[in-house]
Amino acid sequence: MDDLLKAVTSRAEGMLRDLNRPGGLKATIQSLRQKMAEADQRRAISRARAELKRLDQQLDETITAVGVQAVALHEAGRLNSQELTPLCQHVADLKTALAEQKEELAALEEMLAARHERETERCSSCGSPLPEEGTYCAHCGAPIPSRVAAEAPAQHCVHCGSPLRPGSRFCPKCGRPVAG
Repeated sequence: MDDLLKAVTSRAEGMLRDLNRPGGLKATIQSLRQKMAEADQRRAISRARAELKRLDQQLDETITAVGVQAVALHEAGRLNSQELTPLCQHVADLKTALAEQKEELAALEEMLAARHERETERCSSCGSPLPEEGTYCAHCGAPIPSRVAAEAPAQHCVHCGSPLRPGSRFCPKCGRPVAG
């Protein structure tokens, strides 16, 4: 009974190690969460840009309406400020909304750029951004110490040379006990 419990415990511990190793399920889930958060920020930026474009277009239309009204009144010889006040006020309101939208867009873009810069790991040799996976810099070929050290050396059976999984007690090819 103890052997069965030990075997189940050993297998469960092996599965946990596999899940938590670099490039495992946990790392994949964390990477997906980061990408989803970044996608949410990009959607917010797209919405802010669309709103900015809409407000800019509305401002152009209103300025055109003010111009058309002013030209028509001028041609009729009846240009006075009381007739232009509502249109001019609307132009001022749109300019305020446009400035606020530009500030919001700038803040969102700054947050995304800061987050991306903060999360980008850089090569200690050349300073280039490092790929999310891999153990060497794609630019200069230098090893990435945190990733090289994290990779466990591959174990092989001393009897037949077959590769062994971490935590194996017996060789799957020749069936002999794994040394030490």
